[in-house]
Amino acid sequence: MKLFIIALFSTLTACSALSLVRDPAPASIDMGHKRVETEICGRQGVGENGCVFPDGNLDGILKIYKGVSGSVSIIGQGCSVDKNFHYEFDGNPWIELPLKELIGERIDNDCVLDIFQYLKFYGDEESPHPIRGMHGTVTLGTCPEGVVCNFDEEQVRAGWHPKKFSFDGAGEGDYLLRGCKQQIGNITHFTEPFTIDFESVWPGGYPLWGKQGCLFILGVKGENTYKIYRKVWIFKEETIKVDQPSLQIKPNGSKIKFKGDQYVSLSTTDTNRFSSNQGDFVPSIDGNTLRFFTIQGRSLVLFFKDDKIIWVK
Repeated sequence: MKLFIIALFSTLTACSALSLVRDPAPASIDMGHKRVETEICGRQGVGENGCVFPDGNLDGILKIYKGVSGSVSIIGQGCSVDKNFHYEFDGNPWIELPLKELIGERIDNDCVLDIFQYLKFYGDEESPHPIRGMHGTVTLGTCPEGVVCNFDEEQVRAGWHPKKFSFDGAGEGDYLLRGCKQQIGNITHFTEPFTIDFESVWPGGYPLWGKQGCLFILGVKGENTYKIYRKVWIFKEETIKVDQPSLQIKPNGSKIKFKGDQYVSLSTTDTNRFSSNQGDFVPSIDGNTLRFFTIQGRSLVLFFKDDKIIWVK
């Protein structure tokens, strides 16, 4: 009997290890493709995220999606943060870090949090394949009193073009632009329509290669005063994204079956974890979030509602 139990345990361990699929694609962290999923100020982002706080007074919680058990390292630029910890998956899908405990009551300058996350896949100790981590960034800005502020971001493949910024509602006025920690030109008068092409004003010229970025800060003074943060990050051209899953809706609509990219080793729904690229879930009226991870730190997040995919990140 004892030998049977040992043999059974060995078989289960081998099956667990075999569930980790070798991913031949370049690791996301090597390509500069940021993949850590966060939520801050009610804003959900994958790779890049941020929020602007009145007079730098911090409030709220930084959330980091767990996936499974793992570890996280957070390093602050412009604020004093150097935090490293392990975590277990306890049913709560998010790590929750109150900003006042992580950083303090307020920030005097803009702060950028670099987040490095390592997922502990089921069976990774027996896997012959190396497991890679993920990188992400959260930008915390300051907003002066009486100014309307916001934050936006995008990740762009090298060789592609970032979105132009169009500003509506100011009529006419003046603006000042900073990018990559330097002032771009002098105060300039504008009359709507007002559009800025970040590619053309990029300090030193728009980068040809990946793993580079720029934080633009735009001050606009018209009928009202605005401060707009725009982060543009470029990942390498050789990056291979995780394929979207195929979805099969059962005739009675009680469950949705999914099958993801062939190199995925971990899939999650709102309530379940699967140590493979496939599984099923019960559709919710409010929608369902599906996530897929490979051992190379590549990932895909999508939101499914009313029998269709609403968005993919």
